[in-house]
Amino acid sequence: YSRMFEKCEHDSKDKALLVINQMNGEIDENGMLQLKNGYKFDENMSPHSEFLEEYAGCVEKAYEGKILDDKRIHQFRMYIDRQNINYIRNNYEGETDYEKLIDYSNKENEELDYGSDSIYHNRIYLERIDKDLDKHILEHAKINKYECNDKIKTSNGLSEYIVDKTGNFVTQWDILKTVDGKNAGTNNGLIESNPSKYAAKLKGKKIVETESFNYVSSGTSHTLLDTEPADWTKGYENELKIKMKQKWKYITKKDNYREKEENDY
Repeated sequence: YSRMFEKCEHDSKDKALLVINQMNGEIDENGMLQLKNGYKFDENMSPHSEFLEEYAGCVEKAYEGKILDDKRIHQFRMYIDRQNINYIRNNYEGETDYEKLIDYSNKENEELDYGSDSIYHNRIYLERIDKDLDKHILEHAKINKYECNDKIKTSNGLSEYIVDKTGNFVTQWDILKTVDGKNAGTNNGLIESNPSKYAAKLKGKKIVETESFNYVSSGTSHTLLDTEPADWTKGYENELKIKMKQKWKYITKKDNYREKEENDY
């Protein structure tokens, strides 16, 4: 399939959508991309695979200098994330997800990148936002002081993992469920996308702090293709993400929000 995709002569946007179409990807009534009829990635596709690099390059070419404005292409990355999470968890050894990630790095000779900011992946629950956030920061200081999720990426900057202080992944795939009530991270099927089925205070944190595959590793194109479309006000997120992002906020005053430590992952 990777060779076929590479040889495909469609224009870049049609080529990016071709994969989603072939996996029966459709936006449902709650604005979530669903892969219908049991389609999923090959379980042997690695986080540093040539196909993912080729696909990301295709998206970058399709939207050169423009914001990614296609809901399906934006949300398609969540299924790449699921593949990446399961690949590490199912193929490598360790007591924690982080230990398995290190085992992956060592066995595959794949250097890991620890240098990225993780502010979007550290959030607090706020019923509302005031112009002055200081009192909210103080109110939640005892929690946030001991709370630090860090971002770790593959060397190409595309696949990423969010790791908490216990060494486990922070991922929406531990929270999302299928319409028949099974864990969507390990069971294939349509995802329950109705926000009312998830309690914001109990389930929302991992849903919004989750990893997100990058179409570009850094720079202006990264902002246009990866960061801006994930802003819930832009209209490309599903209703579940929108609801949770309205409640779980990241704080831009990073030095007050997060106490940096030498031993951060």
